[in-house]
This record gives sequence, structure tokens and C-alpha cells, in this order.
Amino acid sequence: MLSKHDNTTLQRPSMDSLIDMKFITSDCLLSDKWIYRLISLNRFPKPIKIGRMSRWRAADYYKWRDGFEENSGQHFEGMRNKARAINKGNRLSPTP
Repeated sequence: MLSKHDNTTLQRPSMDSLIDMKFITSDCLLSDKWIYRLISLNRFPKPIKIGRMSRWRAADYYKWRDGFEENSGQHFEGMRNKARAINKGNRLSPTP
């Protein structure tokens, strides 16, 4: 599967390969600081430390990314359905 961002094409590496932060930030368009924040919140896979280097299993990263995209789409659809109901005059009770 190919991803295109800013006229560059990234080939999805094999699932057992190790990827670095440069690859992750160019693929998901989040900053390295944001990725480390997600790691501290246990919302992103922890890296494998090799000396001072941090690497991630490609399988772990793509599992996170694909799940993030799926959850984002479901959240968007839920918000769109709520907006349609409000536009039709059917007020929904607030969700906690």
C-alpha cells in the first residue's frame, strides 16, 4: 500500500521490520513531540531501544495507525449523524 504526502511516496515496509521516528512523522504527519506525548499517555506503541536509538516494529505502528483512522472515521460519522438530527429538530440528550 502506498501513502502520498507532499509529493513523496512511502512504501509500506514489511511488518517485521523496524522503523524510525523520521519514517513515522513523515507517514502520519504528526510531530515527534506529539508522538512521544502519545507514548507517555499509552496511546502509541512504546519504542524498542537499541542503544540510544528508538525503533518501532512496523506491525505495531500500522496497527495503531489503521486503528486510529478507523476510530476517527467512526467518530466523524457519529458527529455527522448527531448534526443531522439537530438540523431536523430532533434534539439529542447530551452524552456524558
